[in-house]
Order: sequence, then C-alpha cells, then structure tokens
Amino acid sequence: MSELFVSKTHIDALLTAALRWSESYESWHQLTVSGETSALGAPDSRTTIVVNAESADELGRILWVYHVEYCEWEEDALDEARAYVLDPLPGEPDPVVILRAIDFYMYQTQAETLEGWSDTIPYEFMMKLQDMAISRLPDINRAPWGLEDRDIFLKWAARTPG
Repeated sequence: MSELFVSKTHIDALLTAALRWSESYESWHQLTVSGETSALGAPDSRTTIVVNAESADELGRILWVYHVEYCEWEEDALDEARAYVLDPLPGEPDPVVILRAIDFYMYQTQAETLEGWSDTIPYEFMMKLQDMAISRLPDINRAPWGLEDRDIFLKWAARTPG
C-alpha cells in the first residue's frame, strides 16, 4: 500500500501542465490517451480521451480514482476522487516539477507492480506528459542527438549555459 496520498492539488498540477503544454507541443496537435480506466480491471473499462478543457475533469477523476482504488484508501477518499473537478494552478508549469510529480504519482500508486499498468489511461497519460516535460527542459535542444564524442560529458559540463 502507498504511504502517501496523492492530493487533488497534485492531480490539478499534472492536468494544468498537460493542458497548457499540449497547445504548443508539436506531435500532440490532439493529445489523446486510451486504456483501462480502473486499477481493478473493471470489465469493459477501456476508453479513449482527447485531453482538453472539456475532458479534464473526467481524466482527473480517472487518475485520482486509479490511485485511490489501487492503494485501497478509505471510502471517503474514493468519494472525493469520484467528484474531481479541475482547478487549474496559476503560473507556467515547470518541467522539473512536473517530472517529479509524475514520479511521485507512479511511486505512490505503485504503478510498476500493477499487472496491466502499461494498458491504462494513467500510464499513457504519464508517459506522454513526461515526454512533454522533457521537451521543455532547459538546453534539451542544445544537447547532442546521438553520441559519438567520448569527451561529451567533459564538454557538456564546461558549456556556457544558454
């Protein structure tokens, strides 16, 4: 069982980043996730969601309920998760904060231990959001694509931040 509860603010932060970034992310003209919606593998629970302002509440419910169901939190937590409504966070999401938030969600949901995890909406959402965050890291486009230079670590450490 998870030791820490994934909060509503945590889910709000993940969705805020996805919605703000999806407008400018080249390969996600239309961000879509699909998979199982329940941690418990409910029959016929496979669905596809286009991630946008209209679907954010539904996606937030799926993410939060998934965590609560799998970690067997008390019934009050499940009721709260089922009533999820997005309250976007102010400001521009930072990719490092979001990468850490993805890691926290996955760890607290014990995602790696769950059979069928890679077939779920939460998994697909986390992987796509992770890609979005990585693409926004400082200097990511300055780093070499394909490594041939054996001194790359030395040269990269000595670079002038830009």
